Amino acid sequence: MYPFTDERTADIFSGRHRKDVPENVAKRAARQFDILLAATRLEDCRIAGRGRIAKRQNTDPPTFCCHTDGQWWVTFQWQFDRAVNIRLEDTG
Repeated sequence: MYPFTDERTADIFSGRHRKDVPENVAKRAARQFDILLAATRLEDCRIAGRGRIAKRQNTDPPTFCCHTDGQWWVTFQWQFDRAVNIRLEDTG
């Protein structure tokens, strides 16, 4: 299963520059992706969220999010002991 849901997120993870993502956000998000992909327990993901992750309401399967910077968030689902459907979202 491919861990990313969209091209923008995959590009950021691969280190490709995107005009639609500020550089500071891209760097922080790439570090968060590394942490999420290395996690073996949901609690490990807290490191990516600066000690906090939140569960989004009314999502099935459950979707979690961690703040990246300003209006940017990383969302993901936790299935089979790993982060999947990882996405960098601009909520602004």
